[in-house]
Amino acid sequence: MNGVLFLTVAMVMLPHAAFAQNTPSRKVDFGANGHPLSVGTYSEVSLEQQISLLKSLGLRTYRVNVNPSYPDKFDRLSELISLAQHENIRRWVSALLR
Repeated sequence: MNGVLFLTVAMVMLPHAAFAQNTPSRKVDFGANGHPLSVGTYSEVSLEQQISLLKSLGLRTYRVNVNPSYPDKFDRLSELISLAQHENIRRWVSALLR
């Protein structure tokens, strides 16, 4: 691996009711915030490696930003979504509007 993948560990609180009805408790899910659509260090690490790293760390959610003003990034985003879905990694895509 030529580059370094920087991950910020994030905690997402999900209602446990989404997984089991009539349960007041909550489930904690750990994930990472990444920038796989940006130029720089992330572009040196393949999407496959990024998803593999998440999985090896036991992280189940990957949050990424997408700016609709740059449709040239949509193919890479689509590839990321497919890879993550195949590995049961949740995708949390945040649209940035400016």
